[in-house]
Amino acid sequence: MRADTSKLQLFYYHKVGRGNAQAKDWLSGNNPLERPATVAFFGPITVDDIRNLRHKGLKPEQFSQIQEFVSTANDPAKRDQTCILVVDAKVWFLKAAGEIEERKRDTRKMMPVEVILTRELNEVPPILAGIGSNQYLVRGTYRRISEEKNRGNLKAIYSVLEKPWEQRWYDDDPSGLLECLSSVQLETLVAKILETHACFVPAYRGGSQKYVDLFAFSDRLIDIDGLEIDSSGVQIQVKGGARLRKGTLPDDVHLIGYACENVGRPYFDEGWLFAQINALPEVQEWLRRSLYWVPEDFMRMYL
Repeated sequence: MRADTSKLQLFYYHKVGRGNAQAKDWLSGNNPLERPATVAFFGPITVDDIRNLRHKGLKPEQFSQIQEFVSTANDPAKRDQTCILVVDAKVWFLKAAGEIEERKRDTRKMMPVEVILTRELNEVPPILAGIGSNQYLVRGTYRRISEEKNRGNLKAIYSVLEKPWEQRWYDDDPSGLLECLSSVQLETLVAKILETHACFVPAYRGGSQKYVDLFAFSDRLIDIDGLEIDSSGVQIQVKGGARLRKGTLPDDVHLIGYACENVGRPYFDEGWLFAQINALPEVQEWLRRSLYWVPEDFMRMYL
């Protein structure tokens, strides 16, 4: 019987131990509670400390995370509307199933959980399978997947849980479709646009290059709606929904993306991207297949 997901409104990304190395054991019941559970490691701080705002040396951002973790379990109302996402070799969707448990001389905060469902990585939208590339989320232990910062991930979560999308997600901003791509998929989209214009793209990722995601070359000078490429090549950074630090992008690096802020100069934005997508049938078909999980009526708004 499928779990009732209708009340779920809050979503958190959670790491169980460093690099999620302990996720499988805890979630399969191989833990001190001897049942599916998860855990947070924040040192010798107790639930009573957290309730009374005693930080015990934790930085404000760390304290905020452990507060959220404890309140998810200990507040019955929040427990009922919160889904916890853990991604290791598979994707786990969890609900707190009881209050935090503490034991003497044990600094771990243990949360019993109910497993709502699990999915293999190839059974969920790529943006969800690749959520580990989101540096804000993975650098924490327990962080809110928010509409402000992670709306594409929320849309993917709703699709897996078979929840209807929020009506406000149907808007006239073409970024609403592009944000459903993972960062790697967005880079791949740009690479496919360039290749369809007969450019040579030696790799779909820039590797260790700090500001460069793609290199592109053309045997002859071409102009792709303002992006000029010749045999000497161009360097490209690909960003979606990012706020750049002013002046950090080198002058010889082109920015292609959507909804970027504080760029400090013009860039090839969502208008440029959709002009290419809708002019290149093979690229549009790739995008449609990549976003197979997006509602068709939403897709038709832009393609």
